[in-house]
Order: sequence, then structure tokens, then C-alpha cells
Amino acid sequence: MKRVKIVLWVVFIAFFLLLIYQNQELFFPRQSLGINMYFFAYQTPEIPAIVFHISFFVLGLLIAFFFGLAQRIRSKKTIKNLNATIESQGQPVSGVKEEPAAGPKEDAPIRISTTPK
Repeated sequence: MKRVKIVLWVVFIAFFLLLIYQNQELFFPRQSLGINMYFFAYQTPEIPAIVFHISFFVLGLLIAFFFGLAQRIRSKKTIKNLNATIESQGQPVSGVKEEPAAGPKEDAPIRISTTPK
């Protein structure tokens, strides 16, 4: 199974590199981003477009991570509370006899009525 994973990763990376190689005119032209407000203007130096693609992808990953962080913390707290409840319910309750309650006598006949009520 480990070899299969390695082969799949190699194939995935090869296709990714092939995609970049065949689309060099899209990823490697030098571009700059600019912002122009009434009182402030800024322009980045010219860098390859792939740097913008990768940086905005990573920025999106970080934003998604931090938005999901609160939910993950709440889920871990809920799981911890539920596990504590399971542990507390697993312990025998004091005052309950260890012997099972007496069931119906085996000599008594069981009567089943077939007439509707």
C-alpha cells in the first residue's frame, strides 16, 4: 500500500509539472499589482504570475484554517465532555444489587390472546 501511495503522488506531481510546463505563458509573465486610492498609491514590483497564484492560494488556506479553528475547538470540547459522560456512566451505580432481578417463573404458562381488543 505504501508503494501505491508513492506511485500515485509521483503521478500527481508529474501531471502538475506537465500542466505548468505546457502553460508557461500563463504562469511566468511578469506582472505587478497596484492599488490606487485618493490619498495613497502603491504598486508591487514585477514578479512572475505564478507567485501571485501560489501566494493567494496559501492565503486562502490560512483564512479557511482560522475560520474553522473555532469549530474544531468546540468539537474537541464536546468530544471530551461526551467521553467523560461515557466514563461516568460506565461505573456501577451505588445501591444497585449485583444480582439480576428475578424473572418470570418458568412453570407459569404464557397465554397469548388471538382475539383483537
